[in-house]
Amino acid sequence: MKNWLARHPHSQTALRWLQRWGGLALLVVVAVVMARQAKSIDWGGVAEALQATPVTSLIAAALLTVLSYFTYACYDLVARRQIGHHILPRHCLRIAAVSYAVNLTLGAMLGGAATRLRLYSAAGLKPEQTAGVILSAIYTNWIGLAALAATLFAIYEIRMPSNLPGADMAALLIQWVGSIAVVGYVALCIWKGGQALVADRDSVTASPWQRLPGWRLSLAQVGLGALNWLWVAAVWRMLLGDDVAFGNVVGMVAMASLAGVIIRVPGGLGVMEAVAVGMLSGPQLPPHAVLAAALLFRAIYCIAPLLLASTFLVATELRQRRIRREGRSQGQSQGQDRGEQGERAKSAAAARRKTQDASLMKADSGHYGPVS
Repeated sequence: MKNWLARHPHSQTALRWLQRWGGLALLVVVAVVMARQAKSIDWGGVAEALQATPVTSLIAAALLTVLSYFTYACYDLVARRQIGHHILPRHCLRIAAVSYAVNLTLGAMLGGAATRLRLYSAAGLKPEQTAGVILSAIYTNWIGLAALAATLFAIYEIRMPSNLPGADMAALLIQWVGSIAVVGYVALCIWKGGQALVADRDSVTASPWQRLPGWRLSLAQVGLGALNWLWVAAVWRMLLGDDVAFGNVVGMVAMASLAGVIIRVPGGLGVMEAVAVGMLSGPQLPPHAVLAAALLFRAIYCIAPLLLASTFLVATELRQRRIRREGRSQGQSQGQDRGEQGERAKSAAAARRKTQDASLMKADSGHYGPVS
């Protein structure tokens, strides 16, 4: 890809322009849609909808959230199998779940990347191995979403938001691009599984994280990724009630996730709500009810796990500081012991030299002394 861009500078310029202004343009579109929706939202109805949500629905949504986080955490088990690192599976599950909670609220760089790097480094994993875990998790997450969205948009008529420009074209692109991505990825893993990702790198000398997974692991990635996104949609469905079809909920989750990636708002704040109201609201499900479900989703699926993850991160940092402090204290005590041993050795050496000098003086005096 880099070589192709180097040979086509105009394409490289267009790609940079798209990266710089494409997300901004979509952000403007979403902001306009959100502003229009905010004017039509019955905020009193939102409060009533929040109060009217059954407790059983909240409990079910919380249990589905646990299943979703566990499924996402299994992404790192696939990466562990691919890379072959030594971190115990239970530690991998915990690190992945904490990173996911941070990722959903603070963004991918702090969650999926920085938090994993910090926690895996504390566990003894090399940075290049952690990079392989992050890369594998990205593959698993998005190839699973692509598979789910392509299948759903192909067999189910998803209700698209009427006030979002190009929504029908986006649905068609999701169907075809998702299908091509999944089939292409799995086919590539079948063809070159275990070989280096970089074309000019020898697959024998390349590190495990630089190689494509085998076809079995690639299918596991597709299955785990799709299952996790199904759990996410199930949490939404439980909070929305029976007035919306599950297929439309899955389609909304896919559209909101893609829009959040393009716009790059941490946690998709505001983007998810706008897409949800645009795609799910209707005669039987008013906009204020959808917005109430979105607020509950953020509280249950994002905020509550983030609080638990923050507690874990603080405890980990305190433990690491204690270990470093104990290490410094032990090093200082060992230095003092070595210093005392050195002083004793010097004193002993001085005593031996003094004894030797006395012996030599005595011998000399006996040989050269005056005869009585």
